[in-house]
Amino acid sequence: MGIEREKADCSKKSCEMNFTNEGGYAGRFRYLKNIMGLWMIQSVRHEYDDKYGFAEICQMAEEAKDFPSRVDANDECFLSPESMIEEVKDYCRRTGQKVPETLGEIATVIYTSLAECYAKTAKELEEMTGRTFSRIHVVGGGSNAGYLNELTARATGKEVHAGPGEATAIGNITAQMLKKQKSLNQSKRLVLSFMSPLELRYIRLNEKLKQPGYTIICIIYQIKQEVLLC
Repeated sequence: MGIEREKADCSKKSCEMNFTNEGGYAGRFRYLKNIMGLWMIQSVRHEYDDKYGFAEICQMAEEAKDFPSRVDANDECFLSPESMIEEVKDYCRRTGQKVPETLGEIATVIYTSLAECYAKTAKELEEMTGRTFSRIHVVGGGSNAGYLNELTARATGKEVHAGPGEATAIGNITAQMLKKQKSLNQSKRLVLSFMSPLELRYIRLNEKLKQPGYTIICIIYQIKQEVLLC
């Protein structure tokens, strides 16, 4: 999760808060913190033999939205456990919380924990940059997780924009357009024109949350252990 900026931040405080600088097009940097993405949900889905689609899992999670337990989504125990389901249960048990049993309960624990993690990171980004961000752009395959996007909007109090889903491919095409003398701002506007009404759905979801701000935050999800960049 991060922002685009023209200069890298290699300060001691930035390192202590675990932020990094990834080089980007035209000498720009993506200042970010790596966060667990939908790897946890994908692992749980595999343990159910991929019987349920992600939309179905989101629906089950929403039905169990009052389940109270939370996990630290960035804890190393979730990186490659033998069973993600059992790891989530064990974490709740170890921390004295109610243990989830159903798929919906497990999913809502994961989704809510991720949203709270994103909110914490957004505040850290604002602290490190001295800026206030009004919206979050969710890109890549994870932008289809509607329930997580809603939770993120509530946790951060910010407007959430979902899509484009094919962020990597569009980014590559955009870089090629820039070689043809398109400006960066022109290219960004063109990317917006690629997005379908479905992908733009969250631009209108939280209009009441609109507030003054400077730029955007991008959420980067991991799908099949491949990082999708904005």
